[in-house]
Amino acid sequence: MDNTTSIFIARMKSKYKRDNSFVCRFIPFVRTDDPIKLPSVGIFMPNSNILQAMHRAQGFTLIELVVTMAVAIILVAIAVPNFRTSVQNNRMAAQINDLTADLSYARSEAIKRRANVSVCVTTDGANCSIGSWWSGRLVVDSSVIPVVLRARGPLADPADTLTPTPVTSTITFDSRGTAGAVTTFVFCDSRGASQRKVLILNSIGQVTVDRTGTPGTCP
Repeated sequence: MDNTTSIFIARMKSKYKRDNSFVCRFIPFVRTDDPIKLPSVGIFMPNSNILQAMHRAQGFTLIELVVTMAVAIILVAIAVPNFRTSVQNNRMAAQINDLTADLSYARSEAIKRRANVSVCVTTDGANCSIGSWWSGRLVVDSSVIPVVLRARGPLADPADTLTPTPVTSTITFDSRGTAGAVTTFVFCDSRGASQRKVLILNSIGQVTVDRTGTPGTCP
């Protein structure tokens, strides 16, 4: 290969490289109306469909904002009553479970200790007293020197009530775990008798919950 041929080949290679770089640099900016073939950098081209779409999507109109707020207000108005009902149901279920647990605990402790154990009303959180069951209660070993085994505070909501029938301030379990008489506790909240729940303590110390909506009244 002579010098002339070598120089020619070198010039062609140089020209090929320049042409390629030129093509690679400017082809992405070619104008096209086909969104599929539009290069990603085409969003910077003036009057492109993508650029126009970006301008249209920069914010909300006043009408869109008002409609969105109206829908949100409607959804909140629907959700709040349902949420309140759910909270009340959960609170009543928790209170029933607490009383069930206290009565069962007192019975098991009476059998274990072979002594009388009582569940009683308290107004100060330390001593048994005469009063309303929603003010608080204690589980007490009723030996010569009473020992508080468990304490509960008042019911969560002042509108909630807990009423035993027959009326009593103390339930006592003997060493065999028997309670001596049937006692019915009625739970009520601000919704009244339609949502009341009933807990029954039978004479042998067993606790059952009537969840069928037994008819009755609230205090």
